[in-house]
Amino acid sequence: FGAEAAWVGGPWSVQGEYVTETIDGVGAPDIDVTGFYAFVSYFLTGEMRPYKSKSGAFGRVKPQNNYGSEGSGAWELALRYSALDIDAPAVATAGDLADITAGVNWYLNPNTRVMFNYVMGDLDSNNDAFDGDMSAFMMRFQIDF
Repeated sequence: FGAEAAWVGGPWSVQGEYVTETIDGVGAPDIDVTGFYAFVSYFLTGEMRPYKSKSGAFGRVKPQNNYGSEGSGAWELALRYSALDIDAPAVATAGDLADITAGVNWYLNPNTRVMFNYVMGDLDSNNDAFDGDMSAFMMRFQIDF
């Protein structure tokens, strides 16, 4: 079972998804998997995330003023929380994983984006040897055609 919802109101957008699945463990116990995420973003420069109802997906962000002689591009702040619970007693690395991501997205033009993310994660597994926290700074430069 899965459900997803999204809302866009001017520069604000909110999105979330919930999924649950039971995997039949042939000759082993069943595995139950549940996960969800919640995401919110805000465009400091006033743009919005376009939604295409025919494809059920968000389209390309088009800055009001492209980076360069025309302007500074589009700037978006984003925050995401996600969690995954894998209930599989026989699997040492199964357990609960949760993370928070804070990000800044810079859209130079409709085809170019730079993403900066800071992620803080926490794993609580079936085996204490795999438990722990992590923090990561990530950056991605994306060009699409």
